[in-house]
Amino acid sequence: MSEAGVGKSRLLYEFRKALITEDLTFLEGRCLSYSRGVAYHSIIDILKSNFYIQEGDEDPEIVEKVKNGLKILGADEATTLPYLRELLSPRESGLGKIQIAPETMKTRIIEALNRIVLKGSEIRPLIMAFEDLHWIDRSSEECLKYLLGSISGARVFLIFTYRPEFVHTWGAKSYHNQLNLNRLSNREVLKMVAYLLGTSDIAGDLEELILEKTEGVPFFLEEFIRSLIDLEMIQRKDGKCQLAEKIQAVAIPSTIQDVIMARVDSLPEGAKEVLQMGSAIEREFSHVLIKQLIALPEQELLSQMSVLKDSELLYERGIFPQSTYIFKHALTREVVYNSLLLKKRTEIHEKIGKSIEDLHQDRLEEFYEMIAYHYSMSGDTRKAYEYLKLSANKATRSHSMWEALGFYRKAIERLKELAQIEENKREHIEVLKMAEVPIRLLGYPEDSLTILQEGESLAEELGDMRAIAQLSNAIGLCYSSSGDPLLAARYHERCFEEAKNLDDIELMAQTARVLCLSYLSSGELRKIAGIAPGVSDLLEKTHQEHEFFGAPICIYAVLQVLYGMYIGGVLGDFKTGEQLLDRVLSLAVEIDEPYTLGAIEWGCGIFYVWKGDSENIIKHCDNCIGHFEKAEATLFLGQAWSAAGYGYYLSGKPQLALEYVEKGLRIQKDVGTAMWLSSHYLYRGLIHLSENNLEGAQRDVEKALELSKRNKERLFEGMSRIWLGRIMGRVGKGKATQGEKSTLHGIEILKDLHLKPRYAEGYLVLGELLAEAGRISEAREKLEKAESMFREMGMRYWLTKTQEVLGGCPRIG
Repeated sequence: MSEAGVGKSRLLYEFRKALITEDLTFLEGRCLSYSRGVAYHSIIDILKSNFYIQEGDEDPEIVEKVKNGLKILGADEATTLPYLRELLSPRESGLGKIQIAPETMKTRIIEALNRIVLKGSEIRPLIMAFEDLHWIDRSSEECLKYLLGSISGARVFLIFTYRPEFVHTWGAKSYHNQLNLNRLSNREVLKMVAYLLGTSDIAGDLEELILEKTEGVPFFLEEFIRSLIDLEMIQRKDGKCQLAEKIQAVAIPSTIQDVIMARVDSLPEGAKEVLQMGSAIEREFSHVLIKQLIALPEQELLSQMSVLKDSELLYERGIFPQSTYIFKHALTREVVYNSLLLKKRTEIHEKIGKSIEDLHQDRLEEFYEMIAYHYSMSGDTRKAYEYLKLSANKATRSHSMWEALGFYRKAIERLKELAQIEENKREHIEVLKMAEVPIRLLGYPEDSLTILQEGESLAEELGDMRAIAQLSNAIGLCYSSSGDPLLAARYHERCFEEAKNLDDIELMAQTARVLCLSYLSSGELRKIAGIAPGVSDLLEKTHQEHEFFGAPICIYAVLQVLYGMYIGGVLGDFKTGEQLLDRVLSLAVEIDEPYTLGAIEWGCGIFYVWKGDSENIIKHCDNCIGHFEKAEATLFLGQAWSAAGYGYYLSGKPQLALEYVEKGLRIQKDVGTAMWLSSHYLYRGLIHLSENNLEGAQRDVEKALELSKRNKERLFEGMSRIWLGRIMGRVGKGKATQGEKSTLHGIEILKDLHLKPRYAEGYLVLGELLAEAGRISEAREKLEKAESMFREMGMRYWLTKTQEVLGGCPRIG
């Protein structure tokens, strides 16, 4: 790690040169200034290096090289090749035809990369160097984090170079070490000067000038000495280097920028033009591309490139004509580029964009991000918009959601620069609808609501009812994520009604899922019965039970499990609910997609939470955790951990229960979603209550009540009030009346929601409170009511608990 110019690239170069005769694999990936938004940019560099993929290779040739490479590595082709092809040859990957959740896609790409790294290291030691991590894209960074967790026992050496502004997250690894490169001391500067000048006999005034101007930066020092020599400011006299007598008449470069420009200005005009054109491409550019840009005969271009290589401004990599040219230092490229006048700069960028299009007509997708960058820097706003949108769609497909959202935002900015005619406004709406996918999967970043409302306003202006419905749906999801399921439901209801008016099955299915989830979140389960069965029947009649409809999950399966939760949670008909859930689980297994499997198992787990069946809670929630972790789906993962903890609480294992619930709470806090956050505190409060930790129990259940009220989750408000009343009764007689009122209030809320199993639980708690207050007759009335309800619903755990309490309440008279 060091600031620019101190020697990161040079150290890496010398290290690689020292290993030239060793039996190992050395791969390099470079991050570029424009590649922060290009998903997997540096990883693709590594893959191309590993499989010997050249710039001119066509898709069939790329696929064949990867297949051969996988055979050598002994890596499983079926689980690896499609995901490498998605990065290297996306048109040929075949994954676009498969129903696969974005989270699953991302996980499998990372696993495929991890697999070939570890397989390669088994053949020979593997070194992978990633330069300029301060420009790394998020997807590449996530790959590296995953890889770092897998290489501790492998023959893999990762090298990263970066500037101080980059903050990594792997410093805690025992096998990580950071090497800081500092500026040179005065003694070290003079030692380097002696090496560069070929003598240690140097005049004092020359030494002082060099120390003053270069400030210990090696790259500046090297360039400054070269500049002084080129300007004939250093002369040798009797073997001693000293300043020339004419120095007073010459302007001495005072900054690194001045030094570099002095060298550039001394170049022949043709070589200077080539260098400027190259600087607009990036730090690295191909011979094929520069040839396309510069209207020069081959030999004349090669002659100009030789001048630039001899001047050590560029160096060449690879074998002509497939060679690439690289600026010796990133600073050189930046200085040359910044010297271009704005008008010329925009013209060059437009020319570069057009040249890349012409060169790669058959495989443009590989270059979308690069073309988008160059047109964005040019005056062609329409082309910039088109390629930014294409880049965003590409990033979405590989589940690189931050990159996708960044490209969509830039596309919208460019679209706003175009004439605000109806066609462009409709384009604007379409891009906003596309942007909803990364917005949703990223958990609704700060400006999400503003972006979506902007689209809704445009749709209303144009009278586009379908777009209004779709964006209303998206806004509802945003409110649901922020903890307002009632407002979310209003937006979803608006969308659902419009979808029915349009007879749009896809939109109805998409909306039904999120609308029913809003009802679940708020506790309005009975409303699910008015939506889920009808849409499920429609999907069955049209044979679309396996369709995802653009969602990350099978919608039919979700609607069925939600209807099963209604049957259990509202009607208390757990037997019928279990039969339905068994059928849905079979369908999910048939679909074999981790996110769908995880969601269905989660629904089953919550169903059994309401029944009080600890064995099935634990079984289904543990299955859910496995599927969600495989799919890297975190939205309900914390809920699954805590629900499993509740299962352990029911089975009499409070310590294990506490561990699960606390892990669930940590996960949900990290994810940042508000839905059912209160449940973690309620479960933890119940565990404390079972351990007679009344202070901890009251603190947690009061927190659950606060959150459930804030997030308008009446199910958990009712449950929190019931159990807070129980805790108050245990605290002492002075709180008994207050506890009874709290429990009664909770029962009324749950009765209003028609949640039969839950308010039956309330009658049990109320009976206990009344029994402890010595009001035995009233207690038995409530307990017998609870007993009858639990028996009718087949809730054996709660039936046994009720009968135990009844046994301590003798009949009177």
